[in-house]
Amino acid sequence: MISRKGMTGRSWRFLGTLALLALFPAAGLTIALGAAQRSPLPGRVVDACLAMMGAAWDLTERQFSVAPLTTVAVLFVAGSFLYAVLGTGASLVNTRRLLHRPRKYIGGRLENLDAALARPQFRHLRLRLLDSPRPLAFTVGLWNPQVVLSEGMISTLSQEELAAVLSHELGHVQSRDPLRLAVVRFLADALWFLPVARSLAADFADVVEAAADDWAVAITRQPVDLASALVKTARAGVQQSIPLAIPLAGHLTVEDRVERLLGLVNRKGPETTKRRWLASGFITALLMSLLVLPHAYSATQREIAQAMARIPAMSCHVSQR
Repeated sequence: MISRKGMTGRSWRFLGTLALLALFPAAGLTIALGAAQRSPLPGRVVDACLAMMGAAWDLTERQFSVAPLTTVAVLFVAGSFLYAVLGTGASLVNTRRLLHRPRKYIGGRLENLDAALARPQFRHLRLRLLDSPRPLAFTVGLWNPQVVLSEGMISTLSQEELAAVLSHELGHVQSRDPLRLAVVRFLADALWFLPVARSLAADFADVVEAAADDWAVAITRQPVDLASALVKTARAGVQQSIPLAIPLAGHLTVEDRVERLLGLVNRKGPETTKRRWLASGFITALLMSLLVLPHAYSATQREIAQAMARIPAMSCHVSQR
């Protein structure tokens, strides 16, 4: 079993790789838009937005007549990033709505939960209760993560199992996993056309979940308690999942997590394959060539024309006799 620090470091590497992948199309899009739009934008933000909206179609028509493939590539990349922005925004709105449903738990009402919360690690844990018979436990909130437990979860699990689940969610809180998952989900949506992006996002979700499991084991010293909680919630038709601020599916199943906790098998590493990397590299190179090379060629042609214009004109005088 990989250590908790090792899992955390691996998750940051996945996030960094996705961020680096996003830099290539973003840089190409910036270069292409900068080369196409040479007129200065108005100073005021509102005027700039109105001017850009009014000139968008004219600019697209003009550029499409000159470089149709480049224009299509710009619209493709820009549309992908816009889709990611809208999807992330919708998920954040749903998260804020979700936080209004549960009520803050003060303590003294549920003996089983109070006994589990008596551990010093949970002293500053922000806990909310959800009125639902289904056994649910998740972490929400980008800047101030909070743990949400359903009443069904509290009534289903024992004191030790509740402590294990709370320790798991505390691992998500301490690592600020909702925020990191939001960033990964945005990058995965923006780079949906790269086969490796979704695979890296799923690997990241697996590593985050495994790191939270390891956090729970480090606190409780009883991996069986968390495994038992996973089995009970799975029987109820609910799987313990990653924080629900922005859901992101990974490869890990309940069986994988239980076997990992009990040390029965050593699960293989990330699912990202070399074939996906090669395909993604080819697509990235193609997009960059469409976005950057036509403008670089045009700039070279302009420089040559300007240099030729600076050469003094030479005239031939033929003497007539």
